[in-house]
Amino acid sequence: MKKIIVPVDFSNHSEFALKAAAVLAKKHNAEILALHMLEIGAVTMSESAVQLQEMTIFHLKLAEKNFKNFLKKEYLNGIKVTPIIKHFNLVK
Repeated sequence: MKKIIVPVDFSNHSEFALKAAAVLAKKHNAEILALHMLEIGAVTMSESAVQLQEMTIFHLKLAEKNFKNFLKKEYLNGIKVTPIIKHFNLVK
């Protein structure tokens, strides 16, 4: 086991998953990939391209800020943790 993917929405449930991943990562000398997905829904599709881009950048920066606080856990010391932020579109 080289990498462990942990979905993160910054909730208590995410922290429980992160703690479990930390135990496994220490045991197997693995890296944690903390994955947060930004959702671009139907409401944002009615926005102009500029507004959509601004909203996406805002949520991206907010997720980056949340990651900084969320990943400051003592149980993660000594573990390589890579935060990943991706986005997807619900409407095609």
